[in-house]
Amino acid sequence: MSDVPEHDQRLLEAYLDDALSASEVQLVDERLTREPGLREALVALRNQRAIRAAAWQSLHEEQTSGEELVRVMRRAVARHEGMRRVVRGARLGAAMAACVALFCGGWVIRSAWSPPARVAGPLPSRVRHSVPPPDAAGIYRVALTDEAGQVIAVQPFTKLEEARRFADDLERYEARRREVRQGSPMLVSDHF
Repeated sequence: MSDVPEHDQRLLEAYLDDALSASEVQLVDERLTREPGLREALVALRNQRAIRAAAWQSLHEEQTSGEELVRVMRRAVARHEGMRRVVRGARLGAAMAACVALFCGGWVIRSAWSPPARVAGPLPSRVRHSVPPPDAAGIYRVALTDEAGQVIAVQPFTKLEEARRFADDLERYEARRREVRQGSPMLVSDHF
């Protein structure tokens, strides 16, 4: 059939469909008697049509009524919707489980990494305002005391400026800490 030109194939289709005039049918009949290739193409085209017709016929015989088809389609859609709900619920459950796992994991990690409890007592509430003179090795020692006046830590410095700066920083820290304990409002940061 591929040997036959396309315009001849269309002509044979129209011939089989009875879409030609009487004079055109007579011309095609004459060509069919003279051209064996055209005759073979007509036979092949009839065979193809017969196969297609048989396939359509078998589909029509197996096809159920329209109402049955609608019922089948509704059941399929209902199954699909049910599965979609199950999958959506599973995704939601998995997301919730992941959130709980992250929360618990963060809690455990935070607990494991928390700073150790201080054995020396509470944070110092007073810092010596004056820095004592250096000892024999030239070290300035700033003592940190608790509310009872007991020394809880000593910080050594080699320069007097560093020791004074440290003492001033501790004094500012203690002042802020007192403000927080009393519930006073305070500026945390002046950056936007």
